[in-house]
Formats: sequence, C-alpha cells, structure tokens
Amino acid sequence: MTNDNIIDAIINNISKTDIIDEPFGHMFIQNIFPEDFYSELLDNIPKKKDYTAINKTKTVASNYSEERFIFNFTDEKDLNKLAENQKKFFSKLTKIMFSNKLFESITLSFKKIIDNNIQNMSKKDKAKFGFPNLKFGFRTALIKDLTQYSLG
Repeated sequence: MTNDNIIDAIINNISKTDIIDEPFGHMFIQNIFPEDFYSELLDNIPKKKDYTAINKTKTVASNYSEERFIFNFTDEKDLNKLAENQKKFFSKLTKIMFSNKLFESITLSFKKIIDNNIQNMSKKDKAKFGFPNLKFGFRTALIKDLTQYSLG
C-alpha cells in the first residue's frame, strides 16, 4: 500500500468522525489506519528500553509520573535506538503523518474550533504566539504508560 493510499484512508476515517467537544475539541477514531498498515505498525513498535521517561525530557515537570514514557520518532536520538527495518517504517510513518494533505484535512475538520480559539485569545496569548502570524506545527510521538501511571 502506498503512502498516498494510507493518507487517503486516514482522511476518509477522519471525515466520517464527529468532533467531541468535551472537555476540549477532539476526535476518537477507531481503526484509523488500514488493517495491513496497522499490523506493520505493531510489528515495529519499539521495546520499552527504547523509550525515555517523559519526566527526563524537559517537556513536563521533573516530578511528573515516572510511569509515562515517550518515543519521539522524529528525534534522531530515538530513531538511532532502532533496528534498520524499524527506522525505515518510522520514516514512512513520519512522511504520512506530516503530509500536507493530512494536515489540511485535520485543520479543516477543526476549523470552527481553531477559529473560535483564535477569536478568544487574550492579548497576552496573542503576543506570546505571534498573532496574527500564527504558525501551526506537528508533534508526534509514541507514549507508553505503565501500570502505575494515572492522570492527576
């Protein structure tokens, strides 16, 4: 299956899914990936030793739960922990997840929420985020929660 076929399947699944408003705008999409691609994803999931404790990444407070781990498949340091076949798979996944076509589909789905959030930004937030020249970006990672992890 080509990257374009996978992207089209993901977009199709997004288009059939309603936005859930509470506690914030989001979607819950079961079976978002085509079955064969999902099987390939499962075959390439990194081992626990390849993840980093999220509280050691400086993206959360140092006293954050020690039971949550992250694998940032766009970080060279994390990718270098993997076997070549896994690196190849995550390179493909990155191209899919960062495709302009997928980005445009997702932002279009959330357009009303994005527009509403921008309209209701405080002056402080507008200055912080460089309004009116807002830029959107991607952040993708695998998260592994161990049995003692819980939300606060």
